[in-house]
Amino acid sequence: MPSPVNSSTLLPLLPTTDKTLCERIHPGIINFMAEVSRGFAWEFKVNGEFSDEFVEMIRALDCVGGVAVDNCPVIALAGTATPGNTTLALSFNGAYMVAGYEWNLFRSTTEGVFSDPAIAAGTTAGSVVTYTDTVLTNGVEYFYKFTAQNVTDGCDLYEVQISGTPQLCATLLLSLSVVSPSASTARLTITGNLLGTYAFTLYASNLPNQIGTVVDTGVISDHSVIINGATAFQYDHATTPTGVPGGGATWYYTVQIQEDPACALYELTQNVFVNDAALDTPILSFSDLAFRWGGINGAARYSIYVRPTGTCKNSTSFAWLADTTSNVFPFTIANFPCSENFDGTYCTSKWEVKVVAFGTNGIASAYSNVVNTPDFIKFPGQCTG
Repeated sequence: MPSPVNSSTLLPLLPTTDKTLCERIHPGIINFMAEVSRGFAWEFKVNGEFSDEFVEMIRALDCVGGVAVDNCPVIALAGTATPGNTTLALSFNGAYMVAGYEWNLFRSTTEGVFSDPAIAAGTTAGSVVTYTDTVLTNGVEYFYKFTAQNVTDGCDLYEVQISGTPQLCATLLLSLSVVSPSASTARLTITGNLLGTYAFTLYASNLPNQIGTVVDTGVISDHSVIINGATAFQYDHATTPTGVPGGGATWYYTVQIQEDPACALYELTQNVFVNDAALDTPILSFSDLAFRWGGINGAARYSIYVRPTGTCKNSTSFAWLADTTSNVFPFTIANFPCSENFDGTYCTSKWEVKVVAFGTNGIASAYSNVVNTPDFIKFPGQCTG
């Protein structure tokens, strides 16, 4: 079915009846048309309300004038109450409930009997409203009435009533997923009926079927985020690089969650492959007459390059000096090539040194920053070429 773009193309789509045109676009007819259109390529409603474009097309028809379009869809509200230790995690949702609805939440210990004031109120940001009621008494059933209304358009008030009983050692329904959103990072996300009072211990290992070492401990609320309107646990673990350029490793995670020492211990496991970030730029230093570097342990070999600074005529390029498997390179005058000024005299020079690390797969890491040696002079008699 073609999509209507103006009043002329919309007119043939109106139901053929013995009613006048004005009667045919009565809001009730429009509601009917919106419902039957759902199986076609176009709809009159967006997020449960008539789109501005559709309203304008209706009003552009002859003799319609200022006929108001019904913008108050029926809201089918539903709710759940998830018990915890002295808490109830409440969630309410409504089909066609969109941002801008005013809502109120009432609590009672007697079913069907509610009085002002509301324990919470607000304005909807979408079709879901969540609220955690705290400092309750375990074992007592609490009743809740949730109301929502599009006050701006003068729509009807809708409500739903639910109940729940807080309890110690609530049954947890949890799921754990682990992804690697970036190099050298694993992100753990736990969803389910989590509450902030639960304690957790996180373990990590590079070996399967082993619980590994403790990464962190704390309370769920320390790392809580909202995902799809519900509270979730999310933790980013900075993994230890393998030390080999281009490398990576599989990380195995175990998360233990417990509400109270008297309650059951819940254990979730999952693993993920994490690529290493590029090896850190080697940190060069000069001490005890030796160059030293870190941040690239685990490389198969290192290549040392040097160049003189200042007015030495070959100061613009690095020259290979040596290969080594150590991260310490002794400094002696004999290690370094001769340098001379453009006038043929020999330089008093600082030497810049850089290190390139190679992994077992032959991939090199980034170059280091250079480091300067103390001043020294190589006299002609010390030069070998």
